[in-house]
Amino acid sequence: MAKLNVDNCTWLDRDEPIFTLLDAMVDREPGVASPLGNLMLCGPSQAGKTRIVNSWAERRGVTVLSIQAQMDQPEDIGGYPFRTGQVVNYTHPQIIPPAFMDREGDYVIFLDELDKAPEAVLSCLLTLLSERRIRQTKLKPLAVVAACNPPKRPLPNPLMARLL
Repeated sequence: MAKLNVDNCTWLDRDEPIFTLLDAMVDREPGVASPLGNLMLCGPSQAGKTRIVNSWAERRGVTVLSIQAQMDQPEDIGGYPFRTGQVVNYTHPQIIPPAFMDREGDYVIFLDELDKAPEAVLSCLLTLLSERRIRQTKLKPLAVVAACNPPKRPLPNPLMARLL
């Protein structure tokens, strides 16, 4: 009976079809969303969704900026309003660390637990998914990837239209 050599074990062989999808959905031009949309990995807890994204990012040599959507408020995403004279502006989006603001194509935004996020937060993420923008803040990730458990409530149609 042959012994299993755990040093040679890998999940990556099973991940290849998902890696192929992720590769196809990379933004071809930094700051312009892929015309294919954004990949959403949907499965039960502990299915390996985060591991897949981290493995794919490591293979590409990029950083994963993980955003826990269920823990954020709309102001964390869109910034807080403030007035300068007659003009209303917004503070820097709290979900994006300042170090990522000028980066281009060397990171992936991973929106985790979308099924648990409040509807107001999901609405704030729509322009990030479609235009790579949060209010006036333009972002240039390699891709935006989302993950969720099988939803207990229907997710909004505008959100689903931006996800594959």
